[in-house]
Amino acid sequence: MAAVNGPAQVVLSGDREVLAGLEETLRGEGRKVRWLKVSHAFHSPLMAPVLDDFRKVAENLTYRDTALPVVSNLTGRLATADELKDPEYWVRHIREAVRFHDGLTALTDFGVSTLLELGPDSVLTAMAHDTVTDPAAQTGLIAALRKDRPETDTFLTALAKAYVRGVEVDWTPLYAPATPRGRVDLPTYAFQHEHYWLNPLEQTAAAAAGGGADPVDARFWQAVEDEDLAALTGALEVDEEAPFRSVLPALTAWRRQRHEQSELDRRQYRIAWKPLAKVARPALTGTWLVVAPAGETDEPWTDASVRALEQGGARARVLRVEPRDAGGSELREQVRAALADHGGSEEQGTPVTGVLSLLACGPTPERSEAPETSKTHAVDGETVPADVLRTLALVQALGDADVAAPLWVATRGAVSVGASDAVAEADRAAVWGLGRVAALEHPERWGGLVDLPGTPDARATTRLAQVLGAASGEDQVAVRGTRWRCAGPACSGADWCAHRSATRPRTRRGSGPRPRAAARSSSPAARAPSAHTSPAGWRARAPSTSS
Repeated sequence: MAAVNGPAQVVLSGDREVLAGLEETLRGEGRKVRWLKVSHAFHSPLMAPVLDDFRKVAENLTYRDTALPVVSNLTGRLATADELKDPEYWVRHIREAVRFHDGLTALTDFGVSTLLELGPDSVLTAMAHDTVTDPAAQTGLIAALRKDRPETDTFLTALAKAYVRGVEVDWTPLYAPATPRGRVDLPTYAFQHEHYWLNPLEQTAAAAAGGGADPVDARFWQAVEDEDLAALTGALEVDEEAPFRSVLPALTAWRRQRHEQSELDRRQYRIAWKPLAKVARPALTGTWLVVAPAGETDEPWTDASVRALEQGGARARVLRVEPRDAGGSELREQVRAALADHGGSEEQGTPVTGVLSLLACGPTPERSEAPETSKTHAVDGETVPADVLRTLALVQALGDADVAAPLWVATRGAVSVGASDAVAEADRAAVWGLGRVAALEHPERWGGLVDLPGTPDARATTRLAQVLGAASGEDQVAVRGTRWRCAGPACSGADWCAHRSATRPRTRRGSGPRPRAAARSSSPAARAPSAHTSPAGWRARAPSTSS
């Protein structure tokens, strides 16, 4: 046993033939096994020939007491001063196992909440997520440096994260080489505050009638709402016994209905789809990772997506994910393994230029024979679409694996771009809601959303390549077949449309008084996560799907 890295991850070291036999046994038990590319069989009996020479070096060194407490990776507990000054202790480091998991557990037991990794990359920080599983505690895992990122910016970011968690940081050396900076006083006046809470529907008649600009008009409409027949007939100079008595209730109902409708219009927005004109040929480069659900033998878009990427000039690599492996840690390991299999070690995998998720692009209900119970999961007593949880897990896994390439999420039947284009899979509308939130919180590694038609014909495949190549300049696109025609002048005759959101009131035929109840509409996207909710919070509520 060379290392215990986590509760479910160990490293074995020794003779290759013996390890090959163990690999066969472990794979037969359904366990994941991966070979590490190392120069020697560290922490194994094969290191015995170098122990004597190393001991001679260790015995000639001068040891002093440490200034900070040290948790030993050799014992997994707090090291004593005598242990750290004993040469034999350091000799044991070469031969015995690394107890990384035990050391992390000891630190958390001591109440340590912020851990800073000092090294050339974030390998240990990522590995620590398997031991420190609480999402709130995982925010305290900080890497000082990351590969392929500017050292200065990354280190300053690490210091800032530690600082906001209560760690004292001496910022003086940072500003020492520059001209002394003066402190700027904050304004002495009180800051202006603007509330964005929803106001109740009840408003004064004066405000509803035009903000009180016309007091005569305000008194008239106040009499209408109060059904004050005397005041109203007096203002109109008509007899109280006139047929107007039967008109007044209808007028009152219409007035209130219009008031409520105007409030609803003020708080809502409409989604408009605009046709996209012809765009340039896609310019795809590098390697793209296509994440698709395993077992979907009748899913044609997996092969079609690979063709689209290759026709656009990119290389495609497919990662098939089993539903039971769609949890955060399982999916994270699969992503790392997929990169390492093509680029060497887990720490030096081939970088990808883009990621396309097909996890929410399975067959629509009329084509799928999967049981309905497999499409949702219970989270905190509420039913959440499985496609949402899988997509969320992928977003988190790519972040944990330090994949900075843009993520495109493909769906099928999730949005409607016109009256003749019905939503075939309403639950997938929540995936679009999740995608819009991910775009706000992780814009640096977000590509966009694309809703695909049922059949991947040549035109649809070409359109997908143009979307992924950013040739259209859009990040929310619906691709439709040549037979589809959008109802209304906005999208007439288009085979792909871009999403637009605009605050605009809903209209209905006629503008006169109609004493009917106010119509209210809802969208499946309303069940999507709120834009004010952090994915870190969702991680805590997502159920485990591993077996």
